[in-house]
Amino acid sequence: MIVRKVILYIAMSLDGYITDQHGRIDWLHGDNPTDEKTESYHHLLKHVDSVIMSETAFRIIEKKINQYWIRQGLKIYVLSSLTQLSSDHVIVTSEDICSLVQKKQDSGKDIWICGGQQLITPLIQANMIDEYHISMIPT
Repeated sequence: MIVRKVILYIAMSLDGYITDQHGRIDWLHGDNPTDEKTESYHHLLKHVDSVIMSETAFRIIEKKINQYWIRQGLKIYVLSSLTQLSSDHVIVTSEDICSLVQKKQDSGKDIWICGGQQLITPLIQANMIDEYHISMIPT
């Protein structure tokens, strides 16, 4: 049996932030907001079928999820207690992140981890992240 890889794929500023002081991510484009997505992002989407994310990350990029990720066939797991976020492609769970990742190891493509410190730290501590893709945006 092939084990799915757990991939942390995030972007952050040079000083270590994922969002600005208002919780926005529009700065992630750097100095040119018209730039196309990077090659690594397209490569990632070809190799994952699941995204596990925090509620905060979900709320920040909810429009992108509805417009693009779902069309790509991704199953989105949101760690939250707010069940009204659930839909056919979005599964809300209050399960521990490490337990959820372990349960998703059965079959399928790789798993993308998308979120901040509270989501990532338990996985790092449990040595459950197989690949780290951290883009530094010089902003």
